[in-house]
Amino acid sequence: METSFFSTGREGVAHESAALLVDARDLRVLDANPQALALLQCSRADISGRALSDLIEPCVSDDAGRSAPGADCYRLAGKDDSSRFYTMSAASFSHDGRAVVLYLLHDVTFWFRLKTDLTNRNLELSHLARHDHLTNLFNRLMFRDTLEMANARLGRTDGWLGLLYIDLDGFKQVNDQLGHDAGDDVLVEIARRLRDSIRTSDVAARLGGDEFGIILENLRAPEDALKVARHVVDRVAEPISVNGETVAVTASVGAAVADQPLAEAASLVASADRMMFEARSGGPGRAALASDINPGRVA
Repeated sequence: METSFFSTGREGVAHESAALLVDARDLRVLDANPQALALLQCSRADISGRALSDLIEPCVSDDAGRSAPGADCYRLAGKDDSSRFYTMSAASFSHDGRAVVLYLLHDVTFWFRLKTDLTNRNLELSHLARHDHLTNLFNRLMFRDTLEMANARLGRTDGWLGLLYIDLDGFKQVNDQLGHDAGDDVLVEIARRLRDSIRTSDVAARLGGDEFGIILENLRAPEDALKVARHVVDRVAEPISVNGETVAVTASVGAAVADQPLAEAASLVASADRMMFEARSGGPGRAALASDINPGRVA
């Protein structure tokens, strides 16, 4: 093409936007304005006859789930600068006896980044509202809501709902002797051990201070809650290294179970809390299962 579609006489065509003139039949590029040539780092000779898909590609989500805003967002194909995002508008008409499409590229990087920042901020605020800021476990509010939903599911399928109430023994001494930063490190480690002690379908939460809770759904028998409680007791009792010091805390764990929906899901918490104190009365590092649901057991 000797004369450019964008030559003198058409200065007003896509004056500010990068523009591509494309054959409507096969979507091959016929011409480009100087803005498009600079953007694509090509000459008119290089770009003529190229497939539009060789130059512009739809944005695709990456492994982290990040994507462009909407299905009509594009990036420059084969360019190292994949951080720029564009939308395209199109106008179809006839030129020199053939059907053509004029594509205009609009840089929407600023808006995409703004939208991404707002989305990430909202996700962060939502996460903070549901999780404990120190241990990243569910907080008390989320624990309560999860328990109520689990209670509502009882009876629809076979299985028991279990709840563990965990209180640490000896944690105050860690704070008093090594300071609150060391105490925070201990809590973070205890939270990690709690997560490792349960199934992915179970829920662990920090209820406040050195108190934790675990929700266990679809247990085969009441004794399964006590088995998990004993495992928690053993894991918590393992020594913890903090700032070159080895500290040891233990856990008193109360367990309660139900196989039918309770009028108040919080009653399961009350039963497990009561059993935690019963377990502690026998000495630190013990677990007990509520006797009003199964014959009382302390171990």
